[in-house]
Amino acid sequence: MSGRIYLRGIPLDVLTSSEAAQRMEQLLSADGCSVVVTPNCEILYAAEKNAQLRDALKNADLAVPDGIGVVKAAKMAGMPLKERLAGIDVCFGTLKICAEKGVSVFLLGGKPGVAERAAENLKEQIPGLVIAGTADGYFSESEETQIIQTINDSGAGFLAAGLGSPKQELFMSRSASALKTRACMGVGGSLDVWSKDVERAPERFTKAGLEWLFRLAKQPSRIKRIVKIPAYLLLVKFTKKS
Repeated sequence: MSGRIYLRGIPLDVLTSSEAAQRMEQLLSADGCSVVVTPNCEILYAAEKNAQLRDALKNADLAVPDGIGVVKAAKMAGMPLKERLAGIDVCFGTLKICAEKGVSVFLLGGKPGVAERAAENLKEQIPGLVIAGTADGYFSESEETQIIQTINDSGAGFLAAGLGSPKQELFMSRSASALKTRACMGVGGSLDVWSKDVERAPERFTKAGLEWLFRLAKQPSRIKRIVKIPAYLLLVKFTKKS
């Protein structure tokens, strides 16, 4: 059975990969637009100082704990998770469900052309997947109404929002009531991986919980983001459960 824990006040759903797939299938069959977030340590650390991001995470319908850092943080807090999940894998599994259920998908995010390339590659990997539309992530808050209209006009039932954090969480939180999709999910840099613009860490790295090390080796500039993992772990270690 799945459950929920709270790390420094932020909810995280305790799920196996199969339970995550079941929850996503349920959300795709429910009324309204459910919001799915994928908090990692970097996002959780940012939420310490960003009240809007914190509220967006707290109000989400499903919070998939993303990455080995969150697994360690939960264990340190005495609330272990069932397994390490990766948001990109949960979303890919959701796209398979969409293909099986006849739910079309909208891909939002990345630089111009990224979502389109991701769409073509995903359709090759997932037979029957219907991409209803794509759009890049270069839009301002004042342009959100038009973006929402574009998504709604496409008839998509599922939105994969790869806008980076906190933009994707804030966009989904503000837009859920206006979106006609059945669910929207923040997918970070997944579109860059699916477009093949960015190489994902080999399986031996992901299984060992060292995906962050592979990314750092490829992009040394990520060091400013990587250091937020131990920073958040220290916060959890030296504070009580909340």
